Amino acid sequence: MKVSIVIALKNQSEDLRQCLSCLSSQSYRNFEAIVIDNNSSRDESRAIRALCNEFGAIYDFEPVPGVYSARNRALSLCSGDLIGFTDADCRPWTTWISGAIMAIETYHYQLIAGHVNFTFSASPPPIAEYIDSFTHLQQEDYAEQGYGAGANLWIRRELFDVVGPFRSDMMRLGDREWGQRARGYGINIQYSSLATVDHAARNWDEFLSKIWNQAEWKHFLIPFTWRDIFPAAIVPWQNYQGAMRDPQLPGLRRIRFILALHWIGIMRSVRIVQLLSRSLQRPTQSTTHHIQNN
Repeated sequence: MKVSIVIALKNQSEDLRQCLSCLSSQSYRNFEAIVIDNNSSRDESRAIRALCNEFGAIYDFEPVPGVYSARNRALSLCSGDLIGFTDADCRPWTTWISGAIMAIETYHYQLIAGHVNFTFSASPPPIAEYIDSFTHLQQEDYAEQGYGAGANLWIRRELFDVVGPFRSDMMRLGDREWGQRARGYGINIQYSSLATVDHAARNWDEFLSKIWNQAEWKHFLIPFTWRDIFPAAIVPWQNYQGAMRDPQLPGLRRIRFILALHWIGIMRSVRIVQLLSRSLQRPTQSTTHHIQNN
């Protein structure tokens, strides 16, 4: 089986070097790596192109901003029967490709959300990084909701002929939108730990930025209502259970972890209020503009 690996990035040449190095060590060899430069700076574009030449990857440039525009460009270049998506900051395990093929051929999966294994900057992990590992890239949970994150996503090529490409007008959550669109065609995604990548957990700034930006795109897909404000602040019971049982969270560290979860929940609620308030202001501004013009 021919496999195409797609990596879309912007200004991440150092990350790309490590990712391509991991791909060069894959136990399965019948694959092509396609790197889409999503409007990087001039120097970074040169570095990315040079890395592609060094590792034998296919290089192309996508000027339209957004990872989904870049991935759609990659689709026109893929010659594989199976397409694996990952990010430049991921580190595929040596058995990543062979594990995905095993899941495809043994279990007849068409669409796979592969496992994401978090790595940390210190031991024990900083609280922010540990919370990130609890709350993001939970591929098994995502698969139950009908999608997988593009950090480790496998799709049979022919499915794009049925479902269509990614939505290029989205900056985030396009993987979720595509997967749920596929479910509408009766195509269900499956989680598999056979295909695993490492991913560094985020620090506070990166973590909060992701929460802030994701909320906007969730509002874009399915608009929030005022009823969503309070539930957003509630810490899921499974996170409590996980914290109470986790040996990495002894004593005061466990308390800090739980307090941080509550604080993040409050931040989510604040973001929803902001988005709803913005939605209310738009009709008023439009009406005022109409009155002034008349």
